[in-house]
Amino acid sequence: MAMFNNRLEFTGEAYIRDTKDMLTDGIALPNLYGAASPKENTADLRTKGYELSLGWRDQVNVGGRPLGYSIKGTLSDYSSEITKYDNENKTFAKDYYVGQKIGEIWGFVADDLFQTDAEAAEYSKQVNLAYVNGKIPGGVWKAGDLKYIDLDGDGIIGIGANTVNDPGDRKIIGNSLPSLSYGLNLGLDYAGFDVSVFFQGTGNHYWYFSPYSFAFWGPFSQPMTSYLPKNFLEQCWDYDNTDAYFPRAVAYLAYNGKGQLYHANTRYLQNIRYLRLKNLSVGYTIPGKITKKIGVDKFRVYFSGENIAYWSPLKEHSAYIDPEAAMVSRSSSYNRAFYPWQKSYMFGVDITF
Repeated sequence: MAMFNNRLEFTGEAYIRDTKDMLTDGIALPNLYGAASPKENTADLRTKGYELSLGWRDQVNVGGRPLGYSIKGTLSDYSSEITKYDNENKTFAKDYYVGQKIGEIWGFVADDLFQTDAEAAEYSKQVNLAYVNGKIPGGVWKAGDLKYIDLDGDGIIGIGANTVNDPGDRKIIGNSLPSLSYGLNLGLDYAGFDVSVFFQGTGNHYWYFSPYSFAFWGPFSQPMTSYLPKNFLEQCWDYDNTDAYFPRAVAYLAYNGKGQLYHANTRYLQNIRYLRLKNLSVGYTIPGKITKKIGVDKFRVYFSGENIAYWSPLKEHSAYIDPEAAMVSRSSSYNRAFYPWQKSYMFGVDITF
């Protein structure tokens, strides 16, 4: 849709996309088969989404000269749900289950740290914490350890039957897909000067870092690594630092399968939404009446910057990982998020003869 002599432009799209016969885990076979079940085309997926774009451009006179300006915003969102899959019991041991939203993060509720040894000892008498006590020295819970909540009230921190209907003490704590993706373009030109700015970002977007994310976990992952955030100890619980974000400093808590930081939980689930100044360009075009005297039709000097700055809740707990780089760290064998999106600056001259 275009209105007001094309000064206002709007585009809107909504869609439903069905993906049939996705290649995934096949039907379970008897042990007599002697190998893992082969992949089969057994799953269907439905994706619903929309994409919106709204822009305005105009020109007004300022000081006897035309001032042109423009603004354009884009917004998109989508969600995907499994509509067919052979997993009647909805067990997490299989890839999918009917009704599953792609990107679901199932995790434990663990919001606090024990503040005293007595508190930790008393709680460990009431609740069996064996499922998450790997690598705790002596297997004894102490002040500074992470307090998991017994959601189902059975006195045991665990995964229950490992199904949707009996997930133990887990629940959906977030989704690893962004809830929204957006962009904003701004433009201005006046008296030979031109400026353009591009912002992009996402809405709520949750992530739990892999055991190999050394830039986030530090020695909680592997203590032999040479990478150590300079403020690591300042973030660890201590009797003189009881408001710390991370638990007491014990190696392998995020690396070991039973470590208290290995399992997704509400305290260390990160919201990696962000707003990024993706591009800034500033230029000046010398008036043609001057340049044409030397045989030049157009002479423009400019500056351009890429990935200049970003804002994200992730910065509060890790200034070393870019939120866009974070998205590859869970799916890879080793963390790839050491190197942030690089900033780049360019100065140039455009000459048209």
